[in-house]
Amino acid sequence: MKNKKNDINNDQNKKSNNRNNLKTNYLGLDIMKLLIIFLLIFLVINNAKKMTNKKIIEQNINVEEKKDKEIEEKATKIPIFTFHRIVSDKLKNERFKDNEWAASIDVFESQIKYMYDNGYRTINMDEFYCWYRKECEFPKKTVMITFDDGNADDYYLVMPVLKKYNFKATTFIVGSRTLDIDENPYDENTRTFITKELITKTKKVYPNLEYQSHTWDMHQVDSNKKERVLNLTEEEIKEDFDKQEQFHFKYLAYPYGVYNKEIIKQLKEHKYNLAFTFRTHDYATRESKQYEIPRIKINGYSDVDEIKKWLNY
Repeated sequence: MKNKKNDINNDQNKKSNNRNNLKTNYLGLDIMKLLIIFLLIFLVINNAKKMTNKKIIEQNINVEEKKDKEIEEKATKIPIFTFHRIVSDKLKNERFKDNEWAASIDVFESQIKYMYDNGYRTINMDEFYCWYRKECEFPKKTVMITFDDGNADDYYLVMPVLKKYNFKATTFIVGSRTLDIDENPYDENTRTFITKELITKTKKVYPNLEYQSHTWDMHQVDSNKKERVLNLTEEEIKEDFDKQEQFHFKYLAYPYGVYNKEIIKQLKEHKYNLAFTFRTHDYATRESKQYEIPRIKINGYSDVDEIKKWLNY
């Protein structure tokens, strides 16, 4: 009986040990599963980090390559676009359809928008002078915008467009036409010119539109339609520059693009930084003569394609 009882106890112990072994085995399997899961999670996270780091490195490389490319593509020449009078589309079609000196504001805005949409930047006169002297660098997509004659439309029609696209521009004004104030409300049907009052207002409203010299009173032709400047004496040219001094201008655009050695002499004596031509349509470079900087005519018949043509270089 005693032996039988011992056998039963032994069987029970064996079964208990087997159950314990099974529990131990199951626990071991659970631990292994957890370890495998943790290992997989670690591998996934580590791989994600590697991918993220790879993307960051690639992005940094792309940024650096872009910077290097931008540094390489510095402006070696700059197109200086020259406009004259800008009028409403209605007035252009009614009165100036065949006039090359008057352009539609709608066409003008389409030209500005094209430059804006394609990443072009504008610079002012001082910035151009800095670039010209090799003291500043600008990217290849740099342009200048200028207007001749100082029409009041530049303030009332053109300035809002420039402001919309945050573009800079220069209007060359004739001193003798620049009254203190305009006593009549602006009416585009009647040609009027920038006043001293508007110059002051522009500095407050939108200083990115600046004013420079188109001489005091050389913007005239004689009875034979000959440019007045060609008939002026040395003393008359000096007097013209002396009168224009009240505005403290440092840049000048020649009326009709006409100039001679006497005018260049006065430019030097009155310490003008640069002077701009008109009849030779070409890009401005650092090799351009100081008082013979070329510009590009954009007339009343020009459209966006004319701008594209000059920007394709």
